[in-house]
Amino acid sequence: QGREVKTTRLDTFAKAHDLKPNLIKIDVEGAEWLALQGAVELLKTHQPILMVEVTNQQEDVFNLLTEIGYALFNDYGRPVSSAEDIRTNIHALIPERDVELMNQFANHE
Repeated sequence: QGREVKTTRLDTFAKAHDLKPNLIKIDVEGAEWLALQGAVELLKTHQPILMVEVTNQQEDVFNLLTEIGYALFNDYGRPVSSAEDIRTNIHALIPERDVELMNQFANHE
């Protein structure tokens, strides 16, 4: 049995509430691509750190985030250099701003 649920784009919600997030976690059971599509302006403007569980449309997610300027890492701190490297969780950082955090990821074993 389906259930109708009202949704709001992250771009719309953030603008309406004057939000400028530093971090966004997305875990929406397969709808991550839709969530990211609804947040493109927010991602481009504020470039928050992202934690995303990716279970579908890995190539679309990879392309969108890297085109915006994000560097992607897996849970073990290893760089995600292609959509095929996405297994589930990714962490998206902006290289010019998040150098220290990227170094922590690189030294994580």
